[in-house]
Amino acid sequence: MKRSVDVYMAAMYRSRHVLHAVRTLWRNPEVATVTVVLNKCDDRQYNELSSELKLMGCTVYRGDNSKGCSHKIQYIAEGTSQYVSLCDDDILYPKDFFKVLIEKCEQYQGAVGLGGRILKPAIVKSYYREKQKGFKALLDVDSDQQADILATSSILFKREWFDDMDTWFDFVERPNMTDLYLGYIMKERGVKKYIIAHKAGWLRHKEKEEGDDYIYDAHRNSCKAETDFVNNVWKPYLTSSIPS
Repeated sequence: MKRSVDVYMAAMYRSRHVLHAVRTLWRNPEVATVTVVLNKCDDRQYNELSSELKLMGCTVYRGDNSKGCSHKIQYIAEGTSQYVSLCDDDILYPKDFFKVLIEKCEQYQGAVGLGGRILKPAIVKSYYREKQKGFKALLDVDSDQQADILATSSILFKREWFDDMDTWFDFVERPNMTDLYLGYIMKERGVKKYIIAHKAGWLRHKEKEEGDDYIYDAHRNSCKAETDFVNNVWKPYLTSSIPS
């Protein structure tokens, strides 16, 4: 099996779960490289995690957390493999994860993932709280779905489709909105996005432990930045990219 996937993630210390996530990624024979940006780590935590990650064969950087989860795209242009994948530090990935995603990417000639959203073709009042058609990576998805936004916990696309990945991190102005920015970039470049069918349990989330810090906790009830981005940046179009 050709090692053809460069994987990128941003991670926090959070009971060292990134080590478990990375181990599950390396079980996939398609993985060529894993790049991890460590955010919100003190010196001891950074030295501890970076040493162990490097022993696993990962490339490790220290992030300043200025853009939260979007640090996963900070070094995305440095890879050379055919496929690019964005993953999360609190997910356990199955051994056939990339086999399935690559097959679907080739089938649709589009970006693929396990979760995401289809945006309303109208102004939204609250991106998180307003009811929209969404699919969660950890739950059942019965059939493949074309989408506007893909969750960046489980996304794969071809490197050759983009010649400007070195500009993506600077393009991101607000933290923890990687999915929205990347969805917009793909829409601008004409790259279609698909959520692929899967069963609950194919991906597994770590058990939440005392002291765990989740970047989205602060956004669930206050998502003005996300809502403004969808309405003001996405919607000169005022229409979903999904055919009706």
